[in-house]
Amino acid sequence: MNIIRLFRGSEAIGSWVLGSRPLEVGRAASCDIAIEEAEIAARALLVLPQHGSVFLRAIDDSGALCEARVMPLGTRVAVGRHHALRRDYEPGGRSSSEAPPDWGEGGAAFELSVGDHQGARRVSVQRPIQVGSDPACDLVLCDAEVEAFHLRLEPCESGVVLRDLSQKGGVWLQGLQVYAALLRAQSCFTIGRSSLYLRRRGVGEGAQANWIAESPRIVETLAQAKRYARLDWPALIRGESGAGKEEIARTLHFESSRAKGPFVAVNAAALLPSLADSELFGHERGSFTGALQQHKGLFEQAQGGTLFLDEVGELPPSLQARLLRVLERFEIRRVGGRGDQSLDLRVVCATHRDLRAMVAAETFRADLYFRIARLVIEVPPLRERPEDILALSRHFLSQSSVELGPRRLSREANHRLLAYPWPGNVRELRNVVTTAALMPSGELIDAREIDLAIERVALPSSEGSAEEALPELLERFKGNVSALSRALGVPRSTLRDRLRHADAQRSPRASMAPPASSVGSALPEGALLLPAA
Repeated sequence: MNIIRLFRGSEAIGSWVLGSRPLEVGRAASCDIAIEEAEIAARALLVLPQHGSVFLRAIDDSGALCEARVMPLGTRVAVGRHHALRRDYEPGGRSSSEAPPDWGEGGAAFELSVGDHQGARRVSVQRPIQVGSDPACDLVLCDAEVEAFHLRLEPCESGVVLRDLSQKGGVWLQGLQVYAALLRAQSCFTIGRSSLYLRRRGVGEGAQANWIAESPRIVETLAQAKRYARLDWPALIRGESGAGKEEIARTLHFESSRAKGPFVAVNAAALLPSLADSELFGHERGSFTGALQQHKGLFEQAQGGTLFLDEVGELPPSLQARLLRVLERFEIRRVGGRGDQSLDLRVVCATHRDLRAMVAAETFRADLYFRIARLVIEVPPLRERPEDILALSRHFLSQSSVELGPRRLSREANHRLLAYPWPGNVRELRNVVTTAALMPSGELIDAREIDLAIERVALPSSEGSAEEALPELLERFKGNVSALSRALGVPRSTLRDRLRHADAQRSPRASMAPPASSVGSALPEGALLLPAA
């Protein structure tokens, strides 16, 4: 087997076994062979095993790979001013002193797949792996929008670190572009046109989505979804944008007997009217201009699994009629096709609109509404489950710690987060917390940084005084002062004083006072919900 040794001067300072995947060399800590020397690029070169030999490919300033050259046995190749690499070959095993690095127990339990359907290509994440279109990658994707070495996954004790290696394409996680992220449980991310799924080994493909759930409201909603998962009926999920409707849909799928089948999601609002029939039901070759080959629609792609139709209230009337026919007969006909095809799938719809009001206004078909609303699940907004706010905030800070370093919230920052109504739900919370994490010079995020982040992220209608929100916050805890006191970390007597003060401020005399100009700006620093000195 090939051994790659690193030298500083004449001293050997490290060795790596070259297996079937390339070794990345550079100054960045994410490289397999990380060299601390200022003149070496963050990503300098790749050591590639190919056709029984070993090649070196330098990486230029733009990130492109240069022409490969052979790395001969026993010859040192200079890297920077003070370092060099040498390739040796040992026919036997390696000595115990040259064991591969210990990547912790977290990564050894993970695997990566292309899609989440039965028979999807998979690769184990027991060591750092690379994904891209280059044949030297551990997982090779035939996708024109995927770069040669697009991303890297590194197992660690806490889970798996995802790093974006691309120059233009990017990596998208939960609708956001990320450059590095710590993945702890089941995750789905997108590169190019490919969806990749990371999950723990031993957790079946029917594992539910990764929920941060501490409030009784959302725990009950998840329990309801698990009960409904046993039924193969159509389901309608209602809730505000950003509240987590797709995660509930995934729970319905992963907890059902269809868990080993595909989960196909489509946003109805993004369907172009001219192409919607083709996207949903497929088309035959030559059925219209540009139809160069047969195309399976989303219904066919979801065979044996679940089709999640998000924002179903945005469907135009013509598509509402087509969807109703499919749900009544469970048959489709491709555009340009001559015969019907039977379907075996479950349809789950979601909307943030009031479909009953749309039925009354005759903008949504009543017969379609009753067809898709056989099972109904309401996802509560974040403002109605305050117990989740701090748990989610800690989760988002943990995810961003790979790029930003460790961050934690001060007690006053927690107060600000709990007092804010979160009209944008979990998405808005994530944006506010990560924006605030960019501001401090140290680890601690204080109340002022939360206020600034809210002002940058929030819509104008979301503004309001933090202390004025205390009575509303108490209502969310159903008037339980003790529970609110525990959540805020404030003595019960102090909290009662603050509530009396807030009530006094809302009296007719106090109502003549000018309104606060921004979130929390009406109070001096540290005044909100803090015990007296």
